[in-house]
Amino acid sequence: LYSVFLRINTGSVQLSPQELRQALHPGEFSDFIDDVSIQSNSLKSALNLKQPDFRMRDVELVLRWFAYQNFAEKYNGQLKDFLDNATQDFNKNWNKVSALIIDQAEQFDLSLDATRMIFGVRDELRKWNGKAYEKPINRAVFDIMAYYFAKKEIREAAIIHAADVKKAFEQECDNNRSFLSAIEATTKSIEANKVRFSVWSRILSRITGLDIISPLRA
Repeated sequence: LYSVFLRINTGSVQLSPQELRQALHPGEFSDFIDDVSIQSNSLKSALNLKQPDFRMRDVELVLRWFAYQNFAEKYNGQLKDFLDNATQDFNKNWNKVSALIIDQAEQFDLSLDATRMIFGVRDELRKWNGKAYEKPINRAVFDIMAYYFAKKEIREAAIIHAADVKKAFEQECDNNRSFLSAIEATTKSIEANKVRFSVWSRILSRITGLDIISPLRA
C-alpha cells in the first residue's frame, strides 16, 4: 500500500501529508479527528473555512493539538514521525484512550475561542511582524496558544488579562530573536519547540500569576 501511494505521489498532484497519513494509518482515532475538524466551528472560523479543507490541513491541526497535548515531551525534532506515531498509538489503543481523547476534544474549541477573545478575529493564531499580524495562520503559534489555553485555569486568567497577553506576545516577537525564529524559521527542530513553549509559559506565568510549566523544558 505504501509503495502504491508513493507511485501516486510522483504524479502531477501529490497527496498532502495528512491525506497520506489518513490513508496509511486508518483507525477509530483517525476517523475521530476527521469528525472533530468537521464539527469544530471554532476551527473553521479560525481557518476561514466554509467546508472541510480539501487537503485535510484542518485535520492535521487537530492531530497536532492532540499530539502535543499527550506526547509533547517525546517530540524528537521530526514532525512527520511525531504525528505518525501519535496517530498509530491512538488508533492502536483507542479502547483504552477514547474516553480521555473525547474529554480532551471538549477543550479544543475552548482553546481556540480563548485565543480569539484575546487576540481578536483578525490577529488570532498569527505572527506579529513588528508592524502588524501577518495574514496566514502560523502553525507554530497555533501549537503554543492552543496547548496552554486548553487548560481552563490558564485560559480564564489569560482572558482577564487579554490586553497584557497580546502586548507581551508582540513584544516577544519584537525583542526576542530566539522566540521569533522559533515561530517563523526552523519551527520543527527540538530547540525551536523548547524555546517557543518555554517562553510562552513564562510569559503566561508572569501575567496570570499561575505556575505554568512547559512540557518541553529549554
